[in-house]
Amino acid sequence: MVIETNKDIEGSKRRRYKRVFYSAEDRMIGFFVFPGDDQEILVAHIMNISVGGLHFTIKRNELISLKIGDRLILTKLMGNSPLQIVSDIEVEIKWVLDYQLMKHVGFGCEFRNLSDMMRTQLSNFVESGLGIGSTPMQ
Repeated sequence: MVIETNKDIEGSKRRRYKRVFYSAEDRMIGFFVFPGDDQEILVAHIMNISVGGLHFTIKRNELISLKIGDRLILTKLMGNSPLQIVSDIEVEIKWVLDYQLMKHVGFGCEFRNLSDMMRTQLSNFVESGLGIGSTPMQ
């Protein structure tokens, strides 16, 4: 896991929050459901997370119809991280990274209606750089 600060990336004026990046070894998995349909579960690899949102990927051969503006509910996180979801979190897809040569499709999501408790928990998690093998980027 790696922490990135705003000054670490090109175009940092776009980024409002620090992020925690996850490697394949971290095995950070998110479980999502669709609003109003808790029967279909989307399992995705979490690539990074911040107070503002997250980036997840799914395998191209498991691709379902998701587009910008769609909303999902993050119900659970599993992986090599102490961050625990204490309540469901609504996310809205803000961008899609879909290159035909890549095996995975990426989705950038913004948290919607985040509770104060969850916002504080996420902020503390990112600021502290918690996690096995976490390395703050300078």
